[in-house]
Amino acid sequence: MAFPNIESSLRQGCNEFGLDIFVKLKCGWYSQVSPPTAPLLIDEKRVDDQVVGFLLGGTKTLWVSFLKAYSADLSSSSSSPLYQEGDPLDTYVRKNIESLLENITSSLSLSFHIFYSWEVNYPKLLSFGRLASSSCSFFFEENTHLACHPTYGPWVSLKAFIVFPSLSESLSRPPPPACPLSSQSLEEAKQSFQEALSAPEDTEKWKLWVKVRDCVAGGPHHPFRYSEDEIAYYYGKRDFQERHRFLQNIVQKKSDGDCK
Repeated sequence: MAFPNIESSLRQGCNEFGLDIFVKLKCGWYSQVSPPTAPLLIDEKRVDDQVVGFLLGGTKTLWVSFLKAYSADLSSSSSSPLYQEGDPLDTYVRKNIESLLENITSSLSLSFHIFYSWEVNYPKLLSFGRLASSSCSFFFEENTHLACHPTYGPWVSLKAFIVFPSLSESLSRPPPPACPLSSQSLEEAKQSFQEALSAPEDTEKWKLWVKVRDCVAGGPHHPFRYSEDEIAYYYGKRDFQERHRFLQNIVQKKSDGDCK
């Protein structure tokens, strides 16, 4: 399979299960800006700068696709629900990415490595915000550490970075995007971040972190802002089992609504 076909198949497959952010970049671009604690390594060796990787993420489209799959899984007769292994959304993303890659590479002698944004231990840890900004597809807001897309703003969840070590490409980096925030929005975002950082731990603190993202988005009415359910899932439901109960309640409410 030629390189363009791998890229096309990967892009199409990801889009089908809700990962509608697909960015190609050279690994060397990230290595130029990666923090010392989060280098891009495979088998303890730095990845060649010319090797191309694919950054995957989702807008609120991912949430819609995930809820459909989660609902179908709950309705199935399986004694071992598909998304009960840890965080349900991360499990959904991981299973779909790995299944897709297996299908794409099954007839090829082509190795790949997947870095997930929820992996926080060396050597799998990457700075996904800086990874995104190194591609020049996102603006990295230094005060809040949020990656901001020209269209979707900060309402993007970066999920994975896929590297095929044997594939490289002559790729020109586009010009970096301009800062999308006004000086007033920047100051509000900075103040909101410090407020959230210094606030005592309680059940309402997560709302301060949502306020930070709203500031970077230019307000709470951004067209690609997550739904209230998705925001509550990411920010307010930190425990895996709590997230499962939350999702099951959403599915039940939708089911009750369909019956009325």
